[in-house]
Amino acid sequence: MKSHIKTLFLTVVLLSSASFIFAQQKVKTIHGYVAEQVGKEEHALIGASIMWLGTTVGTVTDTKGHFALKYPANDPKAHLIVVSFAGYKTDTVDIHKAHTHQHGKETHIEIILQPLELREVTVTAGKNDEFSPIRTDVLTVKDLRKAACCNLSESFETQASVDVSFSDAVSGAKQIHMLGLDGVYAQISSENLPAVRGLSARSGMYFIPGTWVRSIDISKGAGSVVNGYESITGQINVELVKPFEDTERLFFNTYVNQFGRAEQNIHWRKKINSKWATATLLHGSGQRFREDFNEDGFLDAPQFSQLNGISRWQYNGEKMEAQFGIKALYDDKMGGQLDFRKNTPSVRGGIYGFRWENQRTEFFSKTGFFLPKETESIGIIVNASNHNVKGLWGDFRYNGRQQYLLFNSIYQNQFGDNHILKAGVSASMDNYDETYNNTDRIRHERTAGAFAEYSFTIPRKLVVVAGLRYDRHNLAGNVITPRLHLKYDFSPLTSLRLSAGRGMRYANPIAENMGYLVSNRRLNIADNLRAEFAWNMGGSLHQKFLINNRNGSVTVDVFRTNFENQTIVDLDSDPHQVQIYNLNGRSFANSFQVQGEYEIADGLSITGAYKYYDVRAQIGNELRQVPFIPQHRAMGNAALDIKRWRFDLTVQWYGAKRLPIAPLVGMPMPGEDHGGHTPALGAPYWRAYSPHYFLINSQVTRVFRTWEVYLGMENMGNFMQMHPIVQADNPWGQHFDAGIIWAPIMGRMLYTGVRIMID
Repeated sequence: MKSHIKTLFLTVVLLSSASFIFAQQKVKTIHGYVAEQVGKEEHALIGASIMWLGTTVGTVTDTKGHFALKYPANDPKAHLIVVSFAGYKTDTVDIHKAHTHQHGKETHIEIILQPLELREVTVTAGKNDEFSPIRTDVLTVKDLRKAACCNLSESFETQASVDVSFSDAVSGAKQIHMLGLDGVYAQISSENLPAVRGLSARSGMYFIPGTWVRSIDISKGAGSVVNGYESITGQINVELVKPFEDTERLFFNTYVNQFGRAEQNIHWRKKINSKWATATLLHGSGQRFREDFNEDGFLDAPQFSQLNGISRWQYNGEKMEAQFGIKALYDDKMGGQLDFRKNTPSVRGGIYGFRWENQRTEFFSKTGFFLPKETESIGIIVNASNHNVKGLWGDFRYNGRQQYLLFNSIYQNQFGDNHILKAGVSASMDNYDETYNNTDRIRHERTAGAFAEYSFTIPRKLVVVAGLRYDRHNLAGNVITPRLHLKYDFSPLTSLRLSAGRGMRYANPIAENMGYLVSNRRLNIADNLRAEFAWNMGGSLHQKFLINNRNGSVTVDVFRTNFENQTIVDLDSDPHQVQIYNLNGRSFANSFQVQGEYEIADGLSITGAYKYYDVRAQIGNELRQVPFIPQHRAMGNAALDIKRWRFDLTVQWYGAKRLPIAPLVGMPMPGEDHGGHTPALGAPYWRAYSPHYFLINSQVTRVFRTWEVYLGMENMGNFMQMHPIVQADNPWGQHFDAGIIWAPIMGRMLYTGVRIMID
């Protein structure tokens, strides 16, 4: 603990000193006025957003439409600002060429925004989607570059909405939690196409390289019915590098860390003509070192190789727009005991090994047609994928195949200025063919449905989105999914969001629980697993403020999820089994979060958050707290941007987590007196709760004209879960278990990398 506090103290002192020195510099300010044109009159727009292009430095207009905006600290000669307001076209303005007028002793630039037409919707990414009725955090490229972000699973380190943890001590897989529940209850998509689901539920986030990502939208609560019925706790949508884009034409990134992990990424964009463009994204990564720092005889991280690529095309015409492309992936992981190799026989009593191989191909297309009436359009989405998996845990073998096909058509029309209707039909096919320990599990899902979503807007006051969809599912029968979202602006600085909705999904018990299978637990799956249904409801209060002419905000979120039926994963009732069965009783998750953001000085901003979870389910015959979920969690991030230097520090605190309490045969229960002796079987079975702990990450980046170099350190306090594998010296014994993981199993890690950007 002392080393954590010392590390944190020194880092904060350095950041504070730098911010104090930098704050003494005098920074220029521009003044302006934002309005709409109504006939021959101009009406001020209250609460319009103004930001310097490519930065997070911005402000909002006051009650008279006026604003004062300081120049970004790292670019005192900036001249382009982005001005946006709900219901109006976003405008990029050159302040040197803008119309000006005199206001007292100050010269103001004057900006007139035009009403938004349906076919010209532009989304401007920021820290928070201010105009959507759905509670959404947006992570931009700048946010993602605060850490290494080698893949999507590592892209949430600097924010508070998504929790990330390891699933076991052998495979290296990470899993996420949202609103206190497993990430499988969040709909994870790539450009609104399904991305992490089914057989890729635990590994799919590794298949989206971080450099491919342009932004991540994290929406809490029930999502839009347009995207299907699977969203329960929220939606994570990832936007990737696109062919038509005002960014670098050629991008190269290389990364390496002290444990021997290396990654390379290449992006290439080509504009063929005014209507056609293409982009190719390539990724290669691998881990070659064989490390065992805790000396338990098992690799701390698996060796792996991954090749990943996308070829995509985009067409922008007068009457239609289209995107289509193909994706291909090969991923191979190997772990287990130090002497295990690919050709090592997998026999009981021999060397214990882990293998996990993925081969995946995918085709996607998105086509939009502009109808003769200006306010009407039709969109058609087609997505098809084939995913093959081979797995090995000790002498247990797994083979899985998933074939997926989706068709979704969306009609959109705007009535007047304040009404929008979306409606459409969809159909999907999911074929699962799995074999585990010589037992076949085959499931074929067929779904056909229709949906409608109505949006009503009172500018600068109220947004209501009501949606309903009906699906006929061959296994679940009739599925009705209602969703409602509301946003009310008490003032330009204060807004309230409320949401409620129902969701449904089918669990994939083997793929979603592979972390617990790296053990000698037997998998016991009930024969009659039903679909999971849940209601989610909640609200968010967002308050912006200005202190010392600097922007800040506070957001409070409260959500509750109630399950009608849930697939329970029971680790408590029997230490030698993973029991999976339908809920028989109650299951719910309450989530509370308060988050604050403030610009302390020019170039220095801080974010802090606290979360409380109350997650309980009927496990066995008792309503229990769900294991591995901390009731209390907090995080803080400080980002300092000085000229061509960027410094980032993230501190995360995890409270105690309940651990499975099943007693070992012939052994005392957790909490009983052990006579002062440490049990030989390891800590997990001898604690009711894990201890709390801190994780501290930091990174420094030096920016040049066409390239950047970064150096970072994760887990600066070197905190690790000791003895993460129960009975590691006897992996064929009945008590061997690598799935009771509540903290990192690897210590302090240093990494570096280079980004090269060519226009």
